[in-house]
Amino acid sequence: MVSQRVMPQLQSLKFKEKLLGKTQSSDALIKKIKTLHSEMSMMDQDTVNTKSLATVSKDLISQQIMLHRDKGVKAYAACCLADLLRLYAPDAPYTAHELRDIFQFFFRQLITGLKGTDSPWFSEYVYLLESMASIKTVCLIPDLPHGDDLTSEVFRDFFELVKYDLSKKVELFMSDILVALIEESPSLPSGILDILLAQFTSKAARLDYPTYRLAVDVCKSTSDRLQGLVAQYFTDVIVQHDTEIDEKDDVKAAHELIIQLNRSCPALLNNVIPQLGEELAVDDVALRTMATQTLGEMFSEIAGEELAKKYPATWKAWVTRTRDKSTAVRVAFIEACRRLLSHHNSLSIEIESALQSKMLDMEEKVRAATCKIFSQLDYETALHHISVELLKALSDRIMDKKTSVQHESLNSLGQLFRLAYPEIEANDPAAVAQFAWIPSEILRAAVRGDADIKLGAETTLSQYVLPLPTKSEDESVWTDQLLVIMRHLDHHGSQALLSLSPIQGRRPLLLQSFVDACTDFNGGIIDENEEKITARFNSAVQQLSVRFPDPIKAAEDLRTFAKLNETRLYKLMTLCMDPQTDLRTLVKSMNEFSRRIEQASPSIHDTLTGLLRRSSLHFINQSSIPTLVRRVQRHDNDPEGRDNATKILEHISKHCPAIFKAHVGEFSKALSDEENVALVGVCLRALGAVARWNETCAPSDKRTIDKAMRYVSSQHGSLAKFATRLIAHTKNKAILCEQVVEKITRNLRIVDDHCLEAHLCVLAEIARSAPDAFEGKSDVIIAFLIKEVLVISPPRDEVNLEEEWAEGEEAPREARLKIAAVKICVNRCLSHAGLPSARDVVEPVLKLLFAILDNMGTTKPNLEDHAQVKARLRLQASHSLLKLATNRLYSSAIGQQFINVALTMQDQSFQVRMGFLTKLITYLQDRTLHPQYHIILFLTALDPEEEIVMRARHFVVAYMQRSPAEIRLTNFEMTLPRLLYLIALHPDFSMELESLKDTSDYLDLYFDIILTADNIHLLTFLAQKVKSVRVESHTKSENLYAVSELAQHKIRTRALRHSWSTNAYPGKISMPSDIFRALPSSEVAAKIQKTVYLPEEKIEWLDQQSKLTHVKPVAKTRTGTITGTRKRKSPNVKARRRTKRRKKASEEDSSSEVDPDSDGEDSEDPIEEDTELPSSPPAKTDDPDEGMHSDDVPTKDTKLGRGAPRKAKTLAAQTTKRRSGK
Repeated sequence: MVSQRVMPQLQSLKFKEKLLGKTQSSDALIKKIKTLHSEMSMMDQDTVNTKSLATVSKDLISQQIMLHRDKGVKAYAACCLADLLRLYAPDAPYTAHELRDIFQFFFRQLITGLKGTDSPWFSEYVYLLESMASIKTVCLIPDLPHGDDLTSEVFRDFFELVKYDLSKKVELFMSDILVALIEESPSLPSGILDILLAQFTSKAARLDYPTYRLAVDVCKSTSDRLQGLVAQYFTDVIVQHDTEIDEKDDVKAAHELIIQLNRSCPALLNNVIPQLGEELAVDDVALRTMATQTLGEMFSEIAGEELAKKYPATWKAWVTRTRDKSTAVRVAFIEACRRLLSHHNSLSIEIESALQSKMLDMEEKVRAATCKIFSQLDYETALHHISVELLKALSDRIMDKKTSVQHESLNSLGQLFRLAYPEIEANDPAAVAQFAWIPSEILRAAVRGDADIKLGAETTLSQYVLPLPTKSEDESVWTDQLLVIMRHLDHHGSQALLSLSPIQGRRPLLLQSFVDACTDFNGGIIDENEEKITARFNSAVQQLSVRFPDPIKAAEDLRTFAKLNETRLYKLMTLCMDPQTDLRTLVKSMNEFSRRIEQASPSIHDTLTGLLRRSSLHFINQSSIPTLVRRVQRHDNDPEGRDNATKILEHISKHCPAIFKAHVGEFSKALSDEENVALVGVCLRALGAVARWNETCAPSDKRTIDKAMRYVSSQHGSLAKFATRLIAHTKNKAILCEQVVEKITRNLRIVDDHCLEAHLCVLAEIARSAPDAFEGKSDVIIAFLIKEVLVISPPRDEVNLEEEWAEGEEAPREARLKIAAVKICVNRCLSHAGLPSARDVVEPVLKLLFAILDNMGTTKPNLEDHAQVKARLRLQASHSLLKLATNRLYSSAIGQQFINVALTMQDQSFQVRMGFLTKLITYLQDRTLHPQYHIILFLTALDPEEEIVMRARHFVVAYMQRSPAEIRLTNFEMTLPRLLYLIALHPDFSMELESLKDTSDYLDLYFDIILTADNIHLLTFLAQKVKSVRVESHTKSENLYAVSELAQHKIRTRALRHSWSTNAYPGKISMPSDIFRALPSSEVAAKIQKTVYLPEEKIEWLDQQSKLTHVKPVAKTRTGTITGTRKRKSPNVKARRRTKRRKKASEEDSSSEVDPDSDGEDSEDPIEEDTELPSSPPAKTDDPDEGMHSDDVPTKDTKLGRGAPRKAKTLAAQTTKRRSGK
């Protein structure tokens, strides 16, 4: 049976009332149209009888209804028309013109009716909008007359309407309508794309703005249709742009639009991204820069990784912008890398490689931009997405030659460390490995860098690494911060950190001298002694200003400050520099000073606050002492913290015991903890330092003195020494010290070596601090030292020549005993310095010291001893000679064998050379040695360790920069003849080419630093003048003349290179009479002047060698980090040298006891920041060392003493042979 399909019965409209009529009211008409709308809205399109709709279809489009004054009539009429279009679909019962009028009618109702939900007809307007969106009746619009205009009008109206904070449902209906219009338009009107893209360029391009949300919805839904139009749009704007400024602005706006579209609707840009890749290769730099910035932003977005994979050619082209010829393009690339590092780990490998290469870019701006982006990273990104190697490369830029790069590198490192500090404090392994080394690099820069670098490093340290605490922070937290940082520093790093504090500066500090000068200067109003006060003020200004990168501006700032003449500012500065100022007062005073300076004269703020920071105890303060003592007391699992606290307290004891003044009682109390040897040692050292600084501050209670007396008898050398120092500065010091000397003298021959070492330390202290008590038994003590200590040597078969150096307690006891014996002798000499017996006391001691140097570490030529003992004794002997040379009387005697002292700078042991250099620099910066000692520094030119060369060079450079002209003249320029004399009489000097090459290196180091356009006339005259005198030997005189000719050649070469004039020096200068003799006659003088002692072919060979070995100035060369171990070179020193100089075995070997003659470590900084350099040369004296008359004849031939270099070489060769034989 075949079933027949039942056709549904058509439904006809039941509404029969007339809509048109002249007499009906608006309410009646609304009621009719509402009834009509209700019925039609329920009718189904498939079952409606459209013929029944003919009458109402015609009536609804009449002008009487569509132009009715009542909004309700028009609202319901629009709904009815929408129902009709739905029921008639797809064939509307109207003509094209009528449809155009209907749609215009629709949108007029929507624009006016949807602006607020308070309209009584709002639901009808929403119904109309929903009907148009769901039925897609707007698809008819593109085919209507002037459809493009109507479509554009709809877009404009909707984007205006959506601003009225409509509901999400209404926004979706509007989006559907606009999407339908785009999809059905055969050709999209040009204005529509402009309307859409305009929503992405305004400040309202955020998802909380409805216009932006509507544009995003429409673009996402129509991306396939729009992407070609978008590409054409950017092609028109970018590729075909004009070069006018306004057009450039349009291009910039277009690139910004691309960035926003990528964030919102990336599908629109499928055809645009390849265009951007092509832009990277255009000739226009501005366009390449914009494209680089734009792609950088796009790759940095969340979906940037997928974008790079989708467009690999564009990604590759973008990465290669690191090699763009334009600086602006390379900078744009660098700036775009920050977010890439944060968001995309897979892309960071290529980016990191690019960044590392750009840190060495030839352009300053590129290097600075590369360093800057690290300051913009968050902690997690820096920890997980940046390698340590890249951060190390960043730290290398601290030493960049450009200030902007230095600043950005330091600022980035400082901010990264501050971000990581909480994790470093918690000892997180990842944070420690990634960031804990940063302070070391900053400290290295602060110590080794020039004025720009030093100032920047100090600022970074104070702002990020060790900032002063806020008011709410506990003082112990601030002190612990210092200990945490020191935990990750090696010896050199700790020394550098401590050297930046004015603790070790001589007091009064230079800034205090400036404040005093300002007070007397009185703003320029001086009643009396005007010339003297002005000279003193100008000297203080000059010495302070040379410590800044721009000395001229710094001097102007200091003079401006002096003109302010504000007593409150002077008081605040004095308060900040006072060692007794506590932390709270320091913070308050520095803040007030900064605020007052900013208000009084903003232009001088940076200079004055920088000076105050350098001179205030902002790293270590007297408020730190209780916390440091507690850390030494604690028995916990932090030995490094305890050791560092001990190191700080020892440093204060040596350099600024005034800080301890308020804590004497605390130290005395801590002596009761006898089981804690480290604590007792620190307390005794502190109390001894305070007592020596100011005896009125020394503890006087019987309990403390009794404890100190017990410790004097201790077997711990350091405890006994500092306990002795304490009692030697108390009220009953004479009686107590006599008792000690008497007791020790009785037991010298019966105690064991361990106790003997402690006793000798006590005697050394008493010899210096209580000489009267020592002299009572001096004959017995000195005889014992000579017979039982200094001349004792181990059996020949037990001598160890392999190990050359050992530190501290690891050194053989024999070495420590002999060092103590030498100290006793030297201290006795120093205590007799002002007495008539001084010469008698010092002569045997000098003989002993020079014998030690002559015999390479033993008191007699035939003695055998361990290599460690000999090296330590050589260093001690050289230190002792330098200390004695600080006395004028002893300096005269030592000066007769000056060459022997100088040759210590070329000892075979690295530790001896470094220790000698360190002590020499300490005395030179204090100006306690004769000027001739400055020339020893230039003997470092041939040192196999660059660290020593750098140390000496840096000191000379800094000294020359900071010293007044008179000091430079006395210490470095006028000493040129002495340098030539030292070179000519060097035991290894000869006229062989290789030896002359060494001589050339010495002179190169000297002239590279000292020679300038201002002093070239003087140095030329001095070099020539050397050929007008002679020395004690004819051969050595000829050597001197050859060196003189080589020096003159070096000066001429530099004069030609720099285009300096070499006019004759107008003055008259006499040669030092202590080393030179006058020539016998004018005929001999004329002959010498005519004779050429250095053949031209040798000079040419030396010039060629200099070209082959020419390197950049060492001042900018990096010699390794403070924390890490430097790579060692094999000891390959030429055989002709005085003795085979061995290189250091390890970094740690030089880290301690380089100065066994001192109470603590020496400063790592060659010139202390607060070392005041006198403004005039020292006064002339009767000291024969200072004689400058050519007719003076030395009374004694200069003895080379240690001039058995062949023996030293033979010993070194034997040692090498034994090692190779093993």
